Formats: sequence, structure tokens, C-alpha cells
Amino acid sequence: MSQYLTPEEYALLTIMPQNGVDELMTQYPGWLDAMLVSYSGMIDARLAKRYATPFAAPVIAPIKLLLTRLVDPIAYTKRGVDTSDAQQDRLDALYKQAELDLAEMADCEVGKYDLPLRADLPNISGLKQPAVLTRYENTAYEWPRRQLEKAILRRG
Repeated sequence: MSQYLTPEEYALLTIMPQNGVDELMTQYPGWLDAMLVSYSGMIDARLAKRYATPFAAPVIAPIKLLLTRLVDPIAYTKRGVDTSDAQQDRLDALYKQAELDLAEMADCEVGKYDLPLRADLPNISGLKQPAVLTRYENTAYEWPRRQLEKAILRRG
């Protein structure tokens, strides 16, 4: 099973102060590691139908941020936080946004994330690129010349 963040990397990305992360790891040894592994597995499970999971660097940066936002609220809850604190609303909003981002990654055809698709899928990118429907001619005289060539070919 993949683990996209170590507790040390999590401490760098989270909005929780460093002493809070240290306190969490001291009071509950192994808990943060277990949550990071579990949520990494959840991300892989949600995205495996479409994308080549587990992800490798450099694609992993948005996945690391997503994982941090998913783990933050439960880490604060485990550590102990006043639910009437205004910061809890911010954590809940970040978690909801992370859930929306994960849902968009999982089933969107056109979106803001370009992750590597599975090898057995036909496209080479997670985003569908629109076809070019216009043509640019270099000069004002180019299109009449091409039209004349087509007319000559039809007659001749």
C-alpha cells in the first residue's frame, strides 16, 4: 500500500503548528502514520479506475496536498480541539474542498488536474484536449491561391 506522506512531510504541509504534530505523535505513537497510509490507500482506491496508481513524483505534489487536507481535521480532533473554535470551520471547509477535488479527479473528463492515466486506457493525458476547428492562413493572399489550386485540380 502506498503512503504519499511521512509524518515529517505532513508536519511541513499541515496548518497545525509543529509542536501540535509533535504532541500528536508523542501521545499516540503510530497513529499519524496509520492515518497517512489509510488515506493514501483511500485516494488510490478512488482514483484507480482512471489513473495509474500509486502515483510517483512529480505528479505526487497535488496528491500530497490533498492528503494533508483530508487528514488535518481528524488529526486536530485526535489531538483535541474546541469545536466552537473558528479554526474548526476553516478545517471543515478545507476538508470539503479536498473531497470535491478528489471527486473531480475520480470521474471528470475535463478538469483542472492532469494525472497519468492507466496504461490500458486509450488517452495519454487525464484531460481531454479539444480538437482544433480553425485554420490560420499566413497572408491575405494565401486563401485565394489555395482556392485557385483546388479549382484547377477539379477541372483538370
